Amino acid sequence: MRAWRNSLILVLLIAICFLLVHVNRKESAQSVHKTIHHCTSCDWVPGVDGKNFEPSWFLAKYQIVIYSKSLEWDLATFNLDWEEVKRRFPQVQLVFVYGGKSKQKLEAWIVEKQFSDPVIFDPKGDFQTKNIEGNNTGIVFNLKDGEVQGLMSPTFGEDYYSFLEEMTR
Repeated sequence: MRAWRNSLILVLLIAICFLLVHVNRKESAQSVHKTIHHCTSCDWVPGVDGKNFEPSWFLAKYQIVIYSKSLEWDLATFNLDWEEVKRRFPQVQLVFVYGGKSKQKLEAWIVEKQFSDPVIFDPKGDFQTKNIEGNNTGIVFNLKDGEVQGLMSPTFGEDYYSFLEEMTR
């Protein structure tokens, strides 16, 4: 009985992994070379050190647009190690977009995490409507000249930094 249960758990885990890879591949295929439409009319919240958002960032040759609807989950896109990316790739502009509903929640999170970057606040979901297929709660777009080159993030480790190295050549 126990062996049968273990086999069933293993099969379910493999099926879940296959599904995750398939969904990620489908989203990646639809997004690569897609032009991102920034939310230029959205409000923004300054970083903890008072750093303000600059609209010229939308025009940067290399951008990483980090979108999130969630701030709580440790692996939410905003909670990844973006400081290392900034250190290794200063020529890349990071643009954070928060699609949650509460500006107060975002402000409290910025203070709690000592988050230094300004965040675009998009409670109406304009950015998601224009750029994201489905109901994704977090995604990272790596852009060159306004076009998506890939959906990787620091969770990919050194592969991500190699990808950024190639993208910025």
